[in-house]
Amino acid sequence: MRMRNGSILLLALLATLPYVGANATQLTDAKVIQASAASGLENAVGQIASAAEKPLWIAWDVPAADPRSQMCCFQSIGDGEKHHWKGGSCSLTDGNSFFSSHSAGKPSTPIPDTDTFTIFLRAQNGKVDQLRTFSAGCHVDAAGSTVHRFTGVSASESVFYLTRLLDLIGAQPDSKSGREEERQHVIGAIASIRSTNAIPALTAVVRSRRPQEIRGQAAFWLGMRGGDEGRSVLLSLLDSPAAGRRTDGQRDGQLDDLMEQAVAGIAQDDSSAATAALLSLAKRNKAPAIRKRAIFWLGQKAGERATADLKEAAGDADEEVQEMAVFSISQLPKARAI
Repeated sequence: MRMRNGSILLLALLATLPYVGANATQLTDAKVIQASAASGLENAVGQIASAAEKPLWIAWDVPAADPRSQMCCFQSIGDGEKHHWKGGSCSLTDGNSFFSSHSAGKPSTPIPDTDTFTIFLRAQNGKVDQLRTFSAGCHVDAAGSTVHRFTGVSASESVFYLTRLLDLIGAQPDSKSGREEERQHVIGAIASIRSTNAIPALTAVVRSRRPQEIRGQAAFWLGMRGGDEGRSVLLSLLDSPAAGRRTDGQRDGQLDDLMEQAVAGIAQDDSSAATAALLSLAKRNKAPAIRKRAIFWLGQKAGERATADLKEAAGDADEEVQEMAVFSISQLPKARAI
């Protein structure tokens, strides 16, 4: 988002102020305890978690980066559209409940804007081990759980704490797959907060020495939500000398998670600048594996508009890039594809 004159200063100021959503998530069957985070969010969460002998939840509201994103639960996509994506019913304690989040595309029923969402953290014995996010207005069944609800937590402090939480969860002696899944949830929450420090936080994760899966998840969100700033970071990464080489012992020609997600993230941005970036990667990137993935997403994203570019890519010097170009062409309407 590019703004001029005093607007940037105003946006930076607003990001430091406490944010209280006008329409919070609707909790049912919950013992809600109002709590204060005046001592600092990390400290306040730590105090509650340390005193918890059995699992409880800690919650607060944050402003949503994308008002079109609907984080709630419906029986199916058709059920959500039938009810105009309003209401919904989720389970706070059941991680397998059907979850639907829409922020792109054109569903048959318009998705109502939601200006806030609620972050829920599950805590016990001094640690936080799960994170859930639900849009304002979403009905959430807490199944009798105790929920400590903060007010007055700023968006910027939320981003800072969640970035710290990435490493706190990573250090826990749980199963690796469980830790990675929860860390991915944390990254998604960071990207969904409207705050001036959200994109820099994702950038820092991408450039860190954290596991490939975590950096890749951050790269995906950076491409989708980071605009020109995030795309510039990813393009610099994809143009680096080592971008097309595996770092995990797997064969050449296949991208690692970080590079794979960097290309995919750029493709999620609907702007013409993102399409142009994909086209540049498809034509000029030195790594065949990156050209190949860019061509795949270009075919998915641009469709018939990319026919000439896909045809040109079919003459690439690398055989796998040629094959991907031909595959993408085959996905076009029959007459055009032939």
